[in-house]
Amino acid sequence: MASNLLFGFMSPGIDNWGHIGGALGGALVAHLMGPQLHLMRVPSIDGGHTEIIVDKPLLRVPQKVNSPDKTQLMFQRMKRKMQYDRYYSDLRARPWER
Repeated sequence: MASNLLFGFMSPGIDNWGHIGGALGGALVAHLMGPQLHLMRVPSIDGGHTEIIVDKPLLRVPQKVNSPDKTQLMFQRMKRKMQYDRYYSDLRARPWER
């Protein structure tokens, strides 16, 4: 971090606020979604209790993201709507080619 800031002060084309904002944003996401390890007591087979380590982050990533089929269906519906609204004709067939 310090080297990024040092090079940023030495070079006029580098925005130090971008590095600082990225560091603060990364620290916030790490705090919210990073591991929050806790000990949890659970019953054991022999009738007693044992402790295990569990992760309880403040925010969880969703377990299930849209399947490829649902994503493809969503894009097909969006394409049909764009064709109906006449926006589709403005899009290039291969936007990565110039």
